[in-house]
Amino acid sequence: NVKGTLGFLFFAVLLSPVATALIGSLLFWLNNPLSTKQEWVNLFIRWWAGDSMGILIITPLFMLTEKNFINIIRKRIWKFIEFVCLFGVIAVLAILIFSNTLPHPYFLLPFLVLSIYRFGFRGVPAFVFVINLIAIFYLKDIPAPFHSESGISGTILKIQLFSCVLAGTGLLFSAVFSERQKAFDDLQKSWLSYKNLAESFPGVVLTYDSNLVCKFVAGQGVIGEPEYYIGKKASEFIPQEELNSYISYWKRAFIGEKLSYYSNYYDKSYLTFVTPFVGEGDTISEIMLSSHDITEFKKAENALRDSEERYRQMFQNNSAIKFLIDPFTGQIIEVNSSAIEFYGYSKEEFQNLKIWDINILPQDQVVKRLRETSKHQQYYQFQHKLKSGEIRDVEVYTGPVMVRGKTFIYSIIQDSTDRKRFEAEIIKLNQTLEKKIEERTSELAFAVKELESFSYSISHDLRTPLRAISGFGQILLEDHKKEFSEEGKNVLNRIIKATEKMNSMVSALLDLSRIGRIPAKKRELNLTEISKSIVNDLKVEYPLLEIRFSAEDNLTTTADEFLMKIALQNLLDNAVKY
Repeated sequence: NVKGTLGFLFFAVLLSPVATALIGSLLFWLNNPLSTKQEWVNLFIRWWAGDSMGILIITPLFMLTEKNFINIIRKRIWKFIEFVCLFGVIAVLAILIFSNTLPHPYFLLPFLVLSIYRFGFRGVPAFVFVINLIAIFYLKDIPAPFHSESGISGTILKIQLFSCVLAGTGLLFSAVFSERQKAFDDLQKSWLSYKNLAESFPGVVLTYDSNLVCKFVAGQGVIGEPEYYIGKKASEFIPQEELNSYISYWKRAFIGEKLSYYSNYYDKSYLTFVTPFVGEGDTISEIMLSSHDITEFKKAENALRDSEERYRQMFQNNSAIKFLIDPFTGQIIEVNSSAIEFYGYSKEEFQNLKIWDINILPQDQVVKRLRETSKHQQYYQFQHKLKSGEIRDVEVYTGPVMVRGKTFIYSIIQDSTDRKRFEAEIIKLNQTLEKKIEERTSELAFAVKELESFSYSISHDLRTPLRAISGFGQILLEDHKKEFSEEGKNVLNRIIKATEKMNSMVSALLDLSRIGRIPAKKRELNLTEISKSIVNDLKVEYPLLEIRFSAEDNLTTTADEFLMKIALQNLLDNAVKY
């Protein structure tokens, strides 16, 4: 770079050779005394010029070999051909100058600049080497201004000084070109980096000049090809109605303001940031627009807003009493319309209350319940005080909820005052009913005893006359059969059958009275066999009837045998009779 080259020329080319020339010429003078001071000065200058010339030639050669000049020639053959041709022309020009055909050596300077421009610092040693090679060839007959009256040594000194000027100027020009090239490369690299960054940007990046002509467009969100927009005015691809809403923002950006706005384009939503570009003279020549595609974010935001509105409606318009409470302060954050109606406070009054203002428990116990509820869902039974001073029994279903990253307590409250009163009345009624049941049970037990007595009377008091009537009827039929007419005999038979029927009814009544007192003994029964046995008895009892009976084989069940026989006996007997 320029700074390094100037330092090199000052310290390495000027100061360092001065020291070596001074030490060398003094030592030479001490060993070989010179006749005059001028001779020592000439020796010092030649010594200094030779060292400086060597440094100027050797240093670029080291830099040249450092870059592996041979590989460069192999890889860039056309560059090498250009190198040979250029320095061939320089050699011809040097021949014309040192042969006195061209009187001015400064014709070489443009070619020095050209060498440096095409080949950088590598052109400096090549140029100086060619010039010195030609100068040495014409050393004896060299023209002015290189010819010296003091002889060949003076001529060599002039050539050395001229070469030093060329080499130093060349290195300085090379540093300037190198810095400019580096700045250009850095700028190009920076531009490519920003271009790649813009092309990978998920939205759209555009730049407009003061006439609103698109100068650059990139990004993954570009609709179509980017080349379509470049060089066109914004009005050519943005609807005029939308453009009018953007221009006011762009005008503010052209006066130096950084801002952002929301926009829509082809059914997509964008968040656009506008940044002014400050050019020469602190004037704003362009503005950059970076538009972020927030379509999905907008959809999610709208969905969240709709969801919040639904939950708000569910909270506010629900018939259940609902609270939202801060578990750390006990502050009532939100209540619904049912809570306002039940407690009698307005919404503004609720927001100035804490939960222990309506819960009649001591504050420390309410705080303890809040701490429990902030971790897990809970169920409580409390007594709450209304604005009117009335105390109501309530059931509270409560638990923690997260709202925008903060924990709150969500409570659903149900008035249980009337239900508890009804429950107390039911308990009292049940107690009364139990007492009545005991009384009725006692009366029933007394009735059962009476029934048992009645059954005993039937068993003993009614059967005796029935047996007497039946016995006397049999005696009349057997012993005095001839004395009765047929009609008399029929009457006696009917009396005997009536007494037998009455006896069967008494037996059935006694069996019925014993059913409730006999413990059931369940076992597996064959209903088919029991039924057939009962039917066979009925056939004997009713010989004049044609009884037809059918049943599936091996019909079984689990029951008390005695009770089952009574049930089947009554069913089949009724079937035969009626």
